Amino acid sequence: MQRLSGSAVFLLFGLLSLIITAAGVAAENAATRQRGLIGLKQFYQTPYYIFDSGRPGPRILIQAGIHGDEIAGIYALEQLLPRLRVHSGLLIIFPRMNPPAIAINRRFFNIDLNRVFPGVPVPDPYEFALAREIYNLVKDNRIEYTLTLHEARTLHNPLRYKSFGQTIVYGIEPPPRLLWSWLQALNKDLPIKEKFCHYYCPQEYGATDVMVRELRLKGGFAVETWRAFDLLRRIDLQQLAVLTFLKQVGLEFSLQ
Repeated sequence: MQRLSGSAVFLLFGLLSLIITAAGVAAENAATRQRGLIGLKQFYQTPYYIFDSGRPGPRILIQAGIHGDEIAGIYALEQLLPRLRVHSGLLIIFPRMNPPAIAINRRFFNIDLNRVFPGVPVPDPYEFALAREIYNLVKDNRIEYTLTLHEARTLHNPLRYKSFGQTIVYGIEPPPRLLWSWLQALNKDLPIKEKFCHYYCPQEYGATDVMVRELRLKGGFAVETWRAFDLLRRIDLQQLAVLTFLKQVGLEFSLQ
């Protein structure tokens, strides 16, 4: 085996030192993930995760599982959680918004959680109190953008009301300009049958619309994948929607 010269060894160790130093700087600049709880010691207790970089940048909440039978978004966020590193702004990941409904694989447990915002602190049915806690989470963390992951049973048809599959839904007009650049980036490499379109469909007591309207957020959207696609493909599409959105709003992040 050929031995390295002294100068080659010196250069090799110098290169390794630079790599280690760069990795250390990246780790220091990445937000540490912290865990919080909604509904502490309640029937609906559920975790959320905060990546706070301590640096200026957008403040974002991404959530899934508001409807218990829409599972692709849940898996998409849970798979992204250990891989994400956030280098600017603040990101909250809330993967299981409605655990009682998720446990029984139904849209809702008592009433539709996505129709009771901003909620009220009453004990029964729990959906009202849960909605209020989520609303306060957005308010207390000064969130600027929300993204909620959904799934739809029907592919979107412009002639059919409330056909949501493969859409980015918004309910407050006009939508932020970033919607158009986001859709362009999202659809860039997707086949025609998987491409997303925008869909204006307001929900008076829906989570996104209420928070955008009352808390004056910069933007809020729902991502709807079509359930006719294989589950693994829907998970991929949800992750693609999330990552392209983060880039469009200017969050600095990396994936491991």
